[in-house]
Amino acid sequence: VFPQTIDLTKTEDLADETGKTVGNFSIGSDEICQENGKPIIYFFGSTSCPHCTWEKPIIQEVVKKFGSLISYHENIDVETDSDVFGKYSTGGIPTFVFGCKYYRVGSGEGAGVEQETKDLTALACKLTGGKPGTVCDSLKDVVDGIQ
Repeated sequence: VFPQTIDLTKTEDLADETGKTVGNFSIGSDEICQENGKPIIYFFGSTSCPHCTWEKPIIQEVVKKFGSLISYHENIDVETDSDVFGKYSTGGIPTFVFGCKYYRVGSGEGAGVEQETKDLTALACKLTGGKPGTVCDSLKDVVDGIQ
């Protein structure tokens, strides 16, 4: 059924994980990665993946709220940013990497659209230092709770 298997015992790339935060995202020890002075958000997926299809409009909506405050890399059916994917993913999709500090393999479907939107927005607010205020002020308590 699965032509390619993933060794779930392989943990060297994820060994720096220190815990979990909102949206079941893992917290890594890497510094916030940036592009042109803006934190980078990566989304990896495929058009043939129903979970990716579910997530795509949510992450796009969240990213849109932050405008030029973040750099967004959407990698659907392409191997762009494969080094990032290889470091933060076990090979599964969808994979999110928020600023190289927070990452998750898998969707937030279990939480529902509203909660997933809130969780992704809170992580983006953490990366931007609470900007824009029109987006982040209402999530201040959640953002303050993120390591």
